[in-house]
Amino acid sequence: MFTPIEITERFGTAVRNAREALGLTQRELADKTNKTKHHIGEIEKGNTYPGFELFCQLVIVLNLQTDLIFNPDLVFLSPGIATIVRRLNVCNDKEINTVDSLLQTFEGYRE
Repeated sequence: MFTPIEITERFGTAVRNAREALGLTQRELADKTNKTKHHIGEIEKGNTYPGFELFCQLVIVLNLQTDLIFNPDLVFLSPGIATIVRRLNVCNDKEINTVDSLLQTFEGYRE
């Protein structure tokens, strides 16, 4: 179980990673959510947690997977890897197997 402070920090990191993965600035995200750049920055730094309405807006605008907030192995991935994980989360079993086969092929080149 995470403390409220840990959840706030994890959510801030997830917001920043997702925003950067989408190529958005803090200002652009603030405009999309009708908040200030400062407010977005405070959320990303883990200094404040959004209310429920803003939480929902951020989840929708950033296509955030809320499990990233509670899964420390995913939250702290680089933005590129986090984007790949989010894309994989919507794949069916056949698509996952195809991606896995492709990755296994790449592993063979590194050996």
